[in-house]
Amino acid sequence: MKSVRRLISFLVLSILALLLFNSCQREEELKGRLETKGGQSVLTVWGSHYEMGYAQGYLLGKNFLEMFDYYLLDHFGGVENYEVNVRPYVTDHCVDPNQTPYGEELAGLLDGWRQVCADSGWSTSSEFLGREVDLTDLYTAQFVPDFFGLDLGSIQCSSLSAWGDATKSDPQLAGGLICCRILDWTTDELLIDNTVIVVYQSEDDSETGWVSFAYPFFIGCLSGVSEDGVCASYNLGNHNVLQDESGKFWPILWSIRQGIENADYNGGGTHDSKDIYAAIADHPRIGTHIIHCAGPALGSNAVLPCVVEANNAGIAIRYPSDEPDIAPDHLIATNHHRKLYEPAYCYRYSRLLNALIENPAVTTQRAWQLEDSVSTFISVMKILIRTDNRDFWFAYGEDLWDPLEDAAYYKLDELF
Repeated sequence: MKSVRRLISFLVLSILALLLFNSCQREEELKGRLETKGGQSVLTVWGSHYEMGYAQGYLLGKNFLEMFDYYLLDHFGGVENYEVNVRPYVTDHCVDPNQTPYGEELAGLLDGWRQVCADSGWSTSSEFLGREVDLTDLYTAQFVPDFFGLDLGSIQCSSLSAWGDATKSDPQLAGGLICCRILDWTTDELLIDNTVIVVYQSEDDSETGWVSFAYPFFIGCLSGVSEDGVCASYNLGNHNVLQDESGKFWPILWSIRQGIENADYNGGGTHDSKDIYAAIADHPRIGTHIIHCAGPALGSNAVLPCVVEANNAGIAIRYPSDEPDIAPDHLIATNHHRKLYEPAYCYRYSRLLNALIENPAVTTQRAWQLEDSVSTFISVMKILIRTDNRDFWFAYGEDLWDPLEDAAYYKLDELF
């Protein structure tokens, strides 16, 4: 009996050793690496879109099934609503992902996740759906903000940007642009604990590297900045109307990514905030969206920051000149359209507006503090980007309310 037990133990250990060897060898072949910087997870991926997706699926796959079962299914109204309504709607009314630049990346994401699950002995079957999670499930997950039923009493994202005369008092900025944003969402520990910075470096010459602040397997741009300083932050909007279902809807975060990642989406000769507007305008969409866009304010290619306001019925682009009450060289976005529709009252917008009118000067430190003044108990991410300086600060979870000097600091040049 002892010899049998020893044989069984030897076989078990051999299998575990083989799995570990295969896993380590596979990680060496990946076009990606996962590191910890300043206590934060940073995933860097490179190569083709398929290779970048595969690397993310493999390196961030450990907790995805739990996030799918316990966050995403709940977000989409539970198992029955997901299977009967949401998933079929994506199949029938949304663009085939293979007709976008990101279909291959989505396929790579699934393949990488399935491989790490096979290497590690993890399940790929949903506890609640009673089946394997497939490509359509991963695609449906990209529509989280598009299918969100907005409750303006609970979702309160905000962002502000300042440049020119407004930032000249900060010697490091000297007129350069600063953009600070707070993301309000769910305080679900699964999401917060899996917060990740993803650095994308596509091998496609028409695309530029960019940084995403998000969660595993969300390959669109919720908040992001390109290596040349073009940035965007997404807020949910009001006026959610469904007027036209004749087009095939894109995930709004994929449209934003296309504008940030494509080196010159609109063919205007430069990469700037207008590329993001053009990408959003080009694709049919569902839901209601407010996107704060900016880029470097200094140099010959400088373009004014803007706020893109869009829903299924229309799209508008808001510039500082559209708001005569705002102090020069500033822009604010919350969760209310102000150009596409008549503005609704927002206490956070009013608080930021009054603070900037009283004192137009915005230093790096003050931008962080101004966003603090409109944070809420469901604030989950805070990002401050200096587009001309090519750097940013990032905080999330309990660290979000810490002073600027305690936030993690990054230089774009060091990430690419």
